[in-house]
Amino acid sequence: MKLKRLLLLSILVLSASAFIGCTNSNKKKSSASTSQEVTFNIQVDPLSLDPRKARRLGDLNLLKTFNEGLYRSDQNGELKEALVKSVTISNDKKTYEFELKETLWSNGDPLTAHDFIYSWKTSLDKDFPAPYASILYPLKNAKAIKQGLMPTSMLGVKANGDYTLIVELEEATPFFKELLTIPVFFAVNESVVKENSNWHLEPDQFICNGPFTIKSWRHKDQLIAVKNKRYWDEKSVKLQKLNMVMIDPDTAFKMYENGELNWAGSPYSNLPPDAINHLNKNNQIEMNEALTTYMLKTNIEAFPLNNKNLRKSIAYAINRKDIVDHVLFKGGAVATAFVPSCLNVQEEGYFKDGNTQKARELFELALDELSLTKETLPPLTITYHATEKSHKIISAVQDQLNQVFGISVQLDPLESKVCIDKITRGNYQMVFRDWTADYKDPISFLEIFKTKHVGTNNTNWESLDYISAINASYHCDSTEERFAKLNEAEKILMDDLPAIPIYHNKFLHLQDEKLKGVVLTETGTIDFKWAYIEE
Repeated sequence: MKLKRLLLLSILVLSASAFIGCTNSNKKKSSASTSQEVTFNIQVDPLSLDPRKARRLGDLNLLKTFNEGLYRSDQNGELKEALVKSVTISNDKKTYEFELKETLWSNGDPLTAHDFIYSWKTSLDKDFPAPYASILYPLKNAKAIKQGLMPTSMLGVKANGDYTLIVELEEATPFFKELLTIPVFFAVNESVVKENSNWHLEPDQFICNGPFTIKSWRHKDQLIAVKNKRYWDEKSVKLQKLNMVMIDPDTAFKMYENGELNWAGSPYSNLPPDAINHLNKNNQIEMNEALTTYMLKTNIEAFPLNNKNLRKSIAYAINRKDIVDHVLFKGGAVATAFVPSCLNVQEEGYFKDGNTQKARELFELALDELSLTKETLPPLTITYHATEKSHKIISAVQDQLNQVFGISVQLDPLESKVCIDKITRGNYQMVFRDWTADYKDPISFLEIFKTKHVGTNNTNWESLDYISAINASYHCDSTEERFAKLNEAEKILMDDLPAIPIYHNKFLHLQDEKLKGVVLTETGTIDFKWAYIEE
């Protein structure tokens, strides 16, 4: 059946009675695949499959599906050499000399050290739109180059022949190898990119070097990938085909129930909120801990949220437990800190959840500082990506703020691309966003607010004390000392609250019992490299 015809048959919103008919097995048996291929929902069209430009978790996952970096995590979450054959690290841990394997791009071109250098230098060009460019800042002179203070020729990278890549760092960076698994550190094919700037948008132009490559791509409809025969570790890849559909969670859930999807839910999409409670009660849903924080980012240059006490009053007024229990159905955990507690920066949060008395005190103080009354306070607006789950969460926040303060809160739901563009331009008051760590370390959360110009910040907030604490964490002699500095940084962040944490996420998904070997990490990476269908 053609996909569009299938979608027309599947668009009815599921009622509560439909959920009662769900299978009682823990994992749904599927007829979606009788060979080595899988079908799953990625929900939305990728914004970019250029590793220098991507920023959404879904797009980053696709880039890891289609590409290989210097390192890759294995099935057990252990960091392993990928394109690296061997590495020599200087005594001061500031210079890395990587010997590369002789591998090929999907078009047959050799992949060389020069491709890495070209990719990193273009990402750091001050006029190039690379939202993750700050991830490259450990490279010597990288930050100054991005700020336009130095030419890209001063970047601390060079090639010795085609297969030796020498990297100099600003300072010793304990987690540098982990950074190399992030797509902005991947290579791009220099000759292809220079010939066609839109190479990453169409399947007949797309070039990659990972386990899978694109066969066809109907934008906003379906993306089909096949095994990359030129992948250096091709023998480890069992799946021959990935069918990725772009549909809403309700339709995806129905298709899964009909045996037409092998995987539904995180990390590419959500499950229908109304289905989660029933699935959870019947032990039919997979729940995995996630290093993800959902938050309200505030634009601190937008009146009246430039007032710290107003931001704090909002943070104290939100009843997170109510949202976690009755909107997420336990699919998350209350967040009164930005870094999840499992990363050991803090033992407990920085404020009491749903502290309405303190919230009202701070609200009155803020009105006094702003020379406003409740009646003259302009309406507050929350922007968000218009999904059913986000709408329910933000509607709950809207109701809570109205009940605590008696103020008007307006909702601004937008399509994903429009929402991201609005955030990038700083054209918002508050925006509902999430952040998933790129690697399992608290610095992956805290670095995103290091300066106001970091592409992951977008709040216009910056603190010299915060920057100092983050920088000091790089020079600590022990883990305890390092974490103390990171705790100091988080306290500064949580005192100013440019971002108001709401909950720490859990990854929720449904999985065909025939589908084996899929790797889903706490950082939201889903890897099909070792996956297979058990016949």
